[in-house]
Amino acid sequence: MRLGGGAYWRSDNWFVRMGLLHAFGQSDLSLNETPTAGYNLLKMEISHRKFFRDSPWGATEIITGLVGDNLLDVDVRNHVQFHKDEILLPGRSIKFFMNARFGGNGPSAPPPYFKGLRSFGPSNGYGA
Repeated sequence: MRLGGGAYWRSDNWFVRMGLLHAFGQSDLSLNETPTAGYNLLKMEISHRKFFRDSPWGATEIITGLVGDNLLDVDVRNHVQFHKDEILLPGRSIKFFMNARFGGNGPSAPPPYFKGLRSFGPSNGYGA
């Protein structure tokens, strides 16, 4: 059994998110199985988006950021793995990333947020 949650924040150019997953220990065993301890996984990401209208390569959007996985550096054993006692899931990792898009149109507005429900009438193609 697992239980988790997270939160995020977004603005025009920034995106930040964090998530925590708790996996409960496994002690309901079948023949030849061994118990597995519980663990907590903490993940975080922060990224920045920048649009360059006039760059040497044309319109360019660049997203850079950091992603951290298993930030608590716990030993994670997947109970359904046959070799769980010998093989751990990856430990703490922090990665820098960069994504670039070339030749596109720039953002015309901030990211789309929830704007409420729309009616389903003839003006938007859902009715007669």
